[in-house]
Amino acid sequence: MQWVLSLSRTVFLRNAICSALLTLATIGMGHAEGGLPPELARKSAMNVLAHLSDDDLAEQREICARHQMPDLKRRLEAEGVPVPGTVEYCTRAIEVAAERKTGAHLYTQYDPGNGFEILKAIIAAAGANRSYFTTPGGRREALTCPLTYDAGNIFGFLNPGQAVPNVPAPGDTLERCYDPAGGVPPRTGLLLGAHAGQAFYRSQQASRSR
Repeated sequence: MQWVLSLSRTVFLRNAICSALLTLATIGMGHAEGGLPPELARKSAMNVLAHLSDDDLAEQREICARHQMPDLKRRLEAEGVPVPGTVEYCTRAIEVAAERKTGAHLYTQYDPGNGFEILKAIIAAAGANRSYFTTPGGRREALTCPLTYDAGNIFGFLNPGQAVPNVPAPGDTLERCYDPAGGVPPRTGLLLGAHAGQAFYRSQQASRSR
């Protein structure tokens, strides 16, 4: 039964992102084929994140956190749908949630009503480089690198003055973090996310002070 529920959830999540991206990719703008040029379609898919409901935005982040985005991207591109880069799209989804102060909303998908408790559990497990975290109800959930990056990002945005250990320059590490076969440790994803969240907070403050 758990497998059936998991499969159903996966299909639902894929349908959610497919709907958003396919809608944008097929908006007519006077072109002969009735669709946006590929680069504009990718930019539109990025822009739509800011207009999603909190629940829909959390679903997009969950797709990323569960390591499903690279496979989904390949499938959509095989159908001729222009899709943004995985890191670009997933990072922007986190930023939009941080801007709205709904960063913990994703984590209620793992345990309704306990978003911040789940966030703390993810951070603690990632700090110990475990492959799973435990919900308040005692259920184990896979601890993926994208999930730890998401959690670190939200933590960094909420704690811009907190000292965070340095990590090597991201290079392709973030790309590998979102690759299911990338092999990036959970703790590395967490720290990369924390630095990114703090940097995004500073950029937001700087833009407001102009």
